[in-house]
Amino acid sequence: MLPWILLGWLVLINGVTFGVVGLDKRIAKRRERQPPSRQSRRIPERTLLGLGLLGGIWGLIVGMRRFRHKTRKVSFLFATVVILLVNIGYYYLIAVYGFGW
Repeated sequence: MLPWILLGWLVLINGVTFGVVGLDKRIAKRRERQPPSRQSRRIPERTLLGLGLLGGIWGLIVGMRRFRHKTRKVSFLFATVVILLVNIGYYYLIAVYGFGW
C-alpha cells in the first residue's frame, strides 16, 4: 500500500509545483506593467527548488518549459539538474524497495 501512497504524493506534488511555477510567471509578467508600489511579491527560488526536491521535479521542469520561466538562469538550471538526479534516486528506491522490482 505504501508505494501507491508515494505515487499519489508524486502526482500531487508535481501538480502543485507546476501550478506554483505558473503563478510565479504570472506575477513576474504583471510586475513589469505595474508601478513599484503595487507590485506583488514573487515566489522565492528556494520555494520552487524545495518543491522539486520534495518530488515535484517533473512539475518544475514541465512548468519551466511551458511557461518559459527561469530558463536562462544558469544557477537555477544547475540546481534543477541536481534535484532531478536526487529524484531519480527516489524513484529507484521506490521501485526496488517499494514494489520489489
